[in-house]
Amino acid sequence: MKRLVLAEKEIQKAKHEADRSKFEILKSQINPHFLFNSLNSLSSLIHTDVDKADEFTNKLSKIYRYILDHQDDEMVTLKEEMEFIDQYIYLQSIRFDDNFLVEIEDIGKYESRMIIPLSLQLILENVLKHNVVSERKRIVVSVNIVDDYIVIKNNKNNKNNIAVSHNVGLKNIISRYELVCDKNCIIENSNADFIVKLPLISEN
Repeated sequence: MKRLVLAEKEIQKAKHEADRSKFEILKSQINPHFLFNSLNSLSSLIHTDVDKADEFTNKLSKIYRYILDHQDDEMVTLKEEMEFIDQYIYLQSIRFDDNFLVEIEDIGKYESRMIIPLSLQLILENVLKHNVVSERKRIVVSVNIVDDYIVIKNNKNNKNNIAVSHNVGLKNIISRYELVCDKNCIIENSNADFIVKLPLISEN
């Protein structure tokens, strides 16, 4: 019996180490992806509006401070993530003016709940990757809390030259949630809207 108990402990320890390794691999995919997209945006601004490019750089430095501060965290509070995403939204407002609008519900009593770091930013990047954003085709994103999920919904203006795929960012988020939470992410894709629901995790 003692040998069985010891063997079970070793199995659980090995599983934990494997899960931790998977999580580190998944996190390592985020920074290069975000940096690549940010530098592309900055490159475009440099040729069109130097003042906005300077402002973009300042905001980008604050965003990377958040990434550095939380790069070893499996989860952060919703309050921290929302403060970070405000910086990201500001960058996109520089790029798209009022043609990319994000409407966020007051998180209020949910601010101490936990969420996967950078998950909201990856979802918004996905929206920009797969949709046309212009004066004629505005994108409106709503962020609300419903039944212990944070719900991110956007209208769709699909790009013609890109396959209908939401693989990289969303798969990363789903895989990371599977390692820290027993509730599943929910994806709803209709002709008009795309919706992602992320579980809000108890701070315990």
